[in-house]
Amino acid sequence: MTSIMAVITKWLMISYFAIAILYNISVKIFASERDTISKVTLDGCLAHPSIAIILGFLFGHLFWPIKGMGELEYWKYSMFITIPILIFVIVLDNKHLLLNTYPILYVWLGNVIGHLGWPQRFPGS
Repeated sequence: MTSIMAVITKWLMISYFAIAILYNISVKIFASERDTISKVTLDGCLAHPSIAIILGFLFGHLFWPIKGMGELEYWKYSMFITIPILIFVIVLDNKHLLLNTYPILYVWLGNVIGHLGWPQRFPGS
């Protein structure tokens, strides 16, 4: 039986991609290239590196599951460490203490934090 969280996650992802596609179509029809999701996201990541870290965090959770999670029990407590790290990153960003560098570096950092700090388990593990 599918868990309620799996159903919610599935519909959130479908909704996001549907909205993203409709947004990009409307931009192509009514606006300029500067308004595409890619350009808006890149500009946001350059202005606020914490956006790139949070996106990487979500990618690490969604697309990099930990196999054999039944053996590891730290996932129950990992969010108590991960949430303060993300809050700290956002505070550093608001005080302009994060380096304004290539966003992909922050995405990779967030990816590792998301993988280790909010691991996704396979069904049955």
